[in-house]
Amino acid sequence: MRLPRLRRIYLMGLCLLWAGCGPAPAPPTDTPRPATIATNTPLVYVDCAWSWANRPLPELTDQLQAALDAAGIPGATARAYDFGENCNNQETGTVRFARIETDVEIRLEVTDPQDLDALGSLTDQVVAVLDTFVRDSLSGRQPGRIGLNFTLRGGAGHWLYFYDEQLAEARGRGLSGRALLEALGYPP
Repeated sequence: MRLPRLRRIYLMGLCLLWAGCGPAPAPPTDTPRPATIATNTPLVYVDCAWSWANRPLPELTDQLQAALDAAGIPGATARAYDFGENCNNQETGTVRFARIETDVEIRLEVTDPQDLDALGSLTDQVVAVLDTFVRDSLSGRQPGRIGLNFTLRGGAGHWLYFYDEQLAEARGRGLSGRALLEALGYPP
């Protein structure tokens, strides 16, 4: 039995339409690689449960502390650490760290956290110390963050966080002291 030409075209069109209406292809089974992850060692991104994490850097902390002490900055305490994510492998029970950036925090004892001229001078001294470090040691895949904590002895303090590129841009405009401090976002 031969179908009329229009009916054959109609049925072929329906077949093509039905063929395109099948279920969507299954998504890939591998966990996608996060775009912002840098790692010190290659990771297998299968069966990972990711969680934010910090990893202390005692050698860099000691170097930074020694440089602050040598510069004669009283009451300065340094801390350097890698910020990233832990890959918690559920099958093996292993945890591997993936570094995103290296951050530095410096606690500075001050008599008045509102004296912007004194804080600006102190910031210039700290920045001079940071200039002695290779910038690659203060970053990962993303630029590292620098935190200054202007704190009263034994009391609460005011944090100022900024990225190295913000510091470079402000200094490129010739800013220092109080003007640099304000350009970086202090007071809070």
